[in-house]
Amino acid sequence: QESLYESEKRYRLLAENIIDVIWILDLETQRFRYVSPSVERLRGYTPEEVMAADMTASLTPDSLAKLVQGLPSELARFLGGEWVGEYHVDQVEQPCKDGTTVWTETTTRFMHNPDSGHIEVYGVSRDISERKRAQDALRLSEERYRLLADKAPMAVAVIDLETSRVVYANQRASDLFAIPAEQAIGTLAGDYYVDSQERDELIRLLHANNSVVDFETQLKTGTGRVFWASITSNLSIFEGRPAIHSVYIDITARKQAEEALRESELTARTLLKLPTISILLLTPDGTIVDCNETLAQRLGVPTKDLIGKQPWLFLADEVTGIRKRYFVESVDSGQAVRWEDSRAGHWFDNIYLPMTDRDGKVTKILACGYDITARKL
Repeated sequence: QESLYESEKRYRLLAENIIDVIWILDLETQRFRYVSPSVERLRGYTPEEVMAADMTASLTPDSLAKLVQGLPSELARFLGGEWVGEYHVDQVEQPCKDGTTVWTETTTRFMHNPDSGHIEVYGVSRDISERKRAQDALRLSEERYRLLADKAPMAVAVIDLETSRVVYANQRASDLFAIPAEQAIGTLAGDYYVDSQERDELIRLLHANNSVVDFETQLKTGTGRVFWASITSNLSIFEGRPAIHSVYIDITARKQAEEALRESELTARTLLKLPTISILLLTPDGTIVDCNETLAQRLGVPTKDLIGKQPWLFLADEVTGIRKRYFVESVDSGQAVRWEDSRAGHWFDNIYLPMTDRDGKVTKILACGYDITARKL
C-alpha cells in the first residue's frame, strides 16, 4: 500500500510540473476527470475551469468535427480488442481564454476504469504552434516555388534525396527530357544519366558543398536521345522531405562548337608542320601562340623567341601596315581575308582564317603565307 501511494505521488508530482498537459477524459460523462496545471500556461484556463466545462469546449468546431467523425470507429476497435495498449496521435486546434487558438499534438489511449466501469481516454497534449507555423511557411514557400518553377524559362526538376525519384518537373523539363511531367513523377533520376558514376559524383559534391554549379554531363531523354547538359543543384526541403532542386540547360550546341574548334585547332597545328608554307596561330590581340619552323626561317628568328610576341615586330615596314590592317579586319568581321604582297624580293599569297566559338566570337586567327615568287617570274 505504501509503495502504491509513493508511486502515485511521484506520478502526480511529474504531471504537475511537466510542460505538456496531461489529462484523463471520461467518455461517458464527456468531462475531464483530471487536467494537469500546465493547461493554464497552454490555454489560459485553470484545471478547475477545464474540468467544470464539457469536453467539447476544449476544441475548435473543426477539430471537434474531425474527432466526432473518427471516434466511433476507434472506440469500436478498442471494444473489439484491436486497440488495447495502442496509442493514437492527432493534431487538434484548441481555444484559449484570450480568444486565440493553439495547435496541439495529442497522444491518447483508451483505458477501462474498473471503479466506474467507464471507458476513459488518457492523453498528453503538446504545444506545436511553432511547428505548425513552420509547416505553413514551408507550404507557402513550396507553393511559391511551384508557381515560379512552372513559369521558369529553363528546365527545373526536384528529386527526392532518399528515394532518388522525381517528385516535380516543370513543362520545360518535360520538353527537354521528352516525357510528360506526370509520367516523369516517380521515375528514377539515375535513369536519365548516360554514366551512372557521373550522378554519383554530383551527389557526392552536393553532400560536400550543399550546392553544385554548372556540372556538365551527358543525359538521355525518355526517347533515348543523348544530349549534353549543365546542371546546377542545391539541397533543400520539398514537401517536408530532403530533396535536390536542379536546373538543367542543354549545352549540346556549345559542346559541338567546342569540339569543332578543338578539331580545327588540331588541323591548324597539323598545318604547322607543312614545310612550304609559313604558318602561325594568333590570338585576337595579335599574339603568336604557335608557329612553324618555315616562318622562323623566313624571319630569321628562333621559334621560341616568336611565341608570345606580335609578328609585326619582325616584319619589314613595307608589309607591316597592310598585314595589321587585314588582321584587324578578319578579327572584327569573323571572315577570311586573302591578299598578296612582297617582302625582301619574295612574293607571298597570304590568308587570315578566323576560328570562332558557338557565339561567333573569334578565338584564334590562323595566318598562312605561301611563297609564290616563282609564279610571279
